[in-house]
Amino acid sequence: MKVALFIFIASATFLICGLTCIGVFSRYKYLTKVESTSGPDFYVILGDSKLRSQMPDTIARQDCGGIMVTTNDLQEIYKFQNEETSSLEWDNYYVLTGKVVGVKRSDGDLFHPLVDVTSSFHIDKFLFWILTITNVAILIASGLYYRRRAFRSESSN
Repeated sequence: MKVALFIFIASATFLICGLTCIGVFSRYKYLTKVESTSGPDFYVILGDSKLRSQMPDTIARQDCGGIMVTTNDLQEIYKFQNEETSSLEWDNYYVLTGKVVGVKRSDGDLFHPLVDVTSSFHIDKFLFWILTITNVAILIASGLYYRRRAFRSESSN
């Protein structure tokens, strides 16, 4: 039973470290996806509530599901993309770190947060999902192992 408990704790620690890397616990980190549209520069997957808390209350038609970034930051962010991989879906995910410095209107009448990006981190979505599925499998396996061992110890008593 100690082995199952150790595996469970190790897997939970691995999960928390992964969530920390993608910015779940940081106020100024956002998990984003690049879309080839004329709207916002990035679509926010995780962190729209963090952006909403930084937006001014005077904006009536705000949309924190997408962000605009200052133009001098785009080339640094896109350094991971090249013509061969830009069409692949899993190459378009980034963790962006930065603060909202204003708002900017995109196509239509919606205003998006304008973020001054201080750092960016490219996420390989394929590797991300492999690690996530492996982590969940380890959690399930440790639970089943613990349950089986606990059932055997009850049966023997």
